[in-house]
Amino acid sequence: MTDRDISVLNFINLVGMCRTEHIRKLFFNGLTNTTWDRRANKLVEYKELKRFRSGVYNREYVYYIENKPNERILRHDMYITELVYKLLLLGVEVLYLDRNIKLGNIISDGYMIIRYKKNNTIIKRGILIEVQLHGRLSDCVDKYTDVESIKEYVINQGMQTLPSLLVISDLTGKIRNKILKVINIDCSLDCVSECIL
Repeated sequence: MTDRDISVLNFINLVGMCRTEHIRKLFFNGLTNTTWDRRANKLVEYKELKRFRSGVYNREYVYYIENKPNERILRHDMYITELVYKLLLLGVEVLYLDRNIKLGNIISDGYMIIRYKKNNTIIKRGILIEVQLHGRLSDCVDKYTDVESIKEYVINQGMQTLPSLLVISDLTGKIRNKILKVINIDCSLDCVSECIL
């Protein structure tokens, strides 16, 4: 197994699942597509990696290591991977990522800790993540009322400040929360740099 193979597996372990495009651009950029295809075949053959062709992504391979992603909610769950991918392309370190976390009586789609440099200062911050593809935009924001369960969770992750709440959605509307700073970003994630960093 090569160092690059280990980097790919570490990335997939972090995000839980990813598409071929993510791996090619992060780890095989500038090389032919067949370079990753050959490595992927070896990793699958050695049972280090699993994959399936997804109808949601034009039969592109979706890679995972442990639990096969549910195709019914694949699009929803892939937005978190897409967010991490875009942050990594910007040079941001993703130190921690957890999905479907229980905070008191609610479940958040995810929580991550990132580190980046801005104006010669190293910034480390926590971000709660919600993906809202249908329904009302406020549904995913209004549920955050119990500040104590959020504090307890982030302290257990080594953070001392309340996280921001990042909502990934193409739905429109004003969203506010009394305890968390809310950042709304559309599903293209094109303004990740301006909205988060």
